[in-house]
Amino acid sequence: MKKLLTMILSVMLLVVAVFGSACSPELEKGKVNIKYYNKGKEIVSAMLAGSETIGLVPEPAATNLETKYLEQKGAPLYRLDLQELYDKDAKAYPQAVLMVKKSVLGANPNLVSLLQTKITESASWIKQNQAIAVNAINSNGGVDLNAQTLTENAIDGCKIYWQSALDAKTSVKKYINKIIDIDSTKASAVSDDFFYTSAVETGSQKEVYTFMAPDGAPALAIAKLIYDNDNLGTGKTVDYSVLSSTLVMPNLSSGSADIIVAPVNLASKLYKANGNEYVMVAAITHGNFYILSTTEISIKDLKGKQVAVPNQGAVPDWTFKMVLYKNNLTNVTVE
Repeated sequence: MKKLLTMILSVMLLVVAVFGSACSPELEKGKVNIKYYNKGKEIVSAMLAGSETIGLVPEPAATNLETKYLEQKGAPLYRLDLQELYDKDAKAYPQAVLMVKKSVLGANPNLVSLLQTKITESASWIKQNQAIAVNAINSNGGVDLNAQTLTENAIDGCKIYWQSALDAKTSVKKYINKIIDIDSTKASAVSDDFFYTSAVETGSQKEVYTFMAPDGAPALAIAKLIYDNDNLGTGKTVDYSVLSSTLVMPNLSSGSADIIVAPVNLASKLYKANGNEYVMVAAITHGNFYILSTTEISIKDLKGKQVAVPNQGAVPDWTFKMVLYKNNLTNVTVE
């Protein structure tokens, strides 16, 4: 009887193995297979667990993953720079832009020059004040940053620097048009009046100005401003808030933010939707995503492989697709 039960159990296991493998998703040969995750942190966990071998991961999570993987597996991860794959010379793309209401600029004519100085200072300051910067961000709504993983290399990988609207105009228009070529519903073409010039309408002072930024690298760009509770020369209160990326568009659309850091595609959609209430004054983050793999790869080697990608439809997802198309690769989403 015991022998019979053992045989039955063996047959059952064999059936499960056969049908289980038949029902599992097959990677399509000749295509890059994308599996979407909600956040980069989920991809970090999946790669450490071994359920994913290639992932598109932002800084500072990318450096954190490389460190943990080496500690736990005794082997390195290999890295491709998404920004360099997009533009080998600039090694950057306009990821997040700073949008300000025209009325606010009219009431505060020195605001843009002050923002440039303050954000440039913040990019250097966070390297010596990681814990203070993260605490300031998290005290105002952030959850995605950890001071222990915020190394200087990770901060450099966030590519935080000020690029004026005039200097960024060509790259922004080019980037937006590339998104439209892939999916015309995800961005809107912009004209020259999307970009800040010194000529702005007259505005009236407010008692409180609201300044919002998505969590992660955009929040790091204004970390010193948050810590200093900086009034940006307005003489008024500036209320800083760090948002989940999903809340950026509602705040843009409603006009509840006076100053807001926004992904470039959402900023372009806002421009078309709300009668040009805002103007872009600068690009402040320029891509902080990296393709990490358990084996050494090139972009061409992604054919027939699965890549874990965060935030479907967000700027990094579109940049990754642009890079695929540039290299004559197609893709399919694997749920």
